[in-house]
Amino acid sequence: MVRAVLTLLRSGSIVYSNRSFLQEKYARAGLWPIRIRLRTGQMRCFVGGRPSGLPLLLVHGFGAGALETWEKQVQLFARRYQLIIPDLYWFGESQPHAEQEMARPSQHAAALTELLDHLHVKRTHIAGVSFGGFVALQLARRHPQRVRRLVLVSSAGLEPTPDEQRWTSARFGVDDLSRVLIPEDTHALRQFLDAVFYRRRYLPHFVLHQLLRDEFWRHAGEKHKICKGMLAELLKERELSQVRCKTLLVWGRHDPLVLPTFGQRMCNALPQARLVVIDRAAHPPMLEQPEHFNQAVLHFLG
Repeated sequence: MVRAVLTLLRSGSIVYSNRSFLQEKYARAGLWPIRIRLRTGQMRCFVGGRPSGLPLLLVHGFGAGALETWEKQVQLFARRYQLIIPDLYWFGESQPHAEQEMARPSQHAAALTELLDHLHVKRTHIAGVSFGGFVALQLARRHPQRVRRLVLVSSAGLEPTPDEQRWTSARFGVDDLSRVLIPEDTHALRQFLDAVFYRRRYLPHFVLHQLLRDEFWRHAGEKHKICKGMLAELLKERELSQVRCKTLLVWGRHDPLVLPTFGQRMCNALPQARLVVIDRAAHPPMLEQPEHFNQAVLHFLG
């Protein structure tokens, strides 16, 4: 039986099999996928939850799409909020129009603003993780009237100090952000996953290869441009004063990719912010310590 399952996984794609499983999980929470034609492209978005609740926009990061990022939040959050969980362009099942580059966080923020307009959502809570946190941060800076409260999780966006830059470069062995986020081979992917998760998870070589093929290398050229776009838009601490809404910062204590010092500096720079650091978690605390994460976010959003 085990050999038959392994043969099936090798012949197919564990990435797409997992997405089918997660889509069923989202459906049980009352969330359904819709494909929306926007001016910027076609965006896949999961919507649902409590009809009388306030809207909550959840923005995934660079490594995976909406389904994989928020799987441990949807069931609980759907009981309180109207959830809006999109795939950003070039991730999951969202695709921009040919003339839309969609390389910079501000461009993704503009696309999400267009999505909110399409859904007739004037104001919303927003939570974003990593690259998605940078997108959420740009949305809050450029359209403060659209954001009720903001949750930034292991968020990119702040210009690193020289010490932070040296530490991260030494940890991953490269200076090029795209070589970290888009691993070149299965060995590099295994090293990346071992670093960004607090608990190491053994994955067979064929699974790592499928992850590269169906996730990390999918739209690789456009994702390289996104890496350059992030670097081009990195913010100085003084620029965070433009974010006027109450903000919760959530970090894994052991995050090697976006160090907890980024969270502390963001907290000091944002006008109305507080920082929660979660033990026994690295870069994705919402996946590694979901109970602690969910409690902190729900208490903050009210």
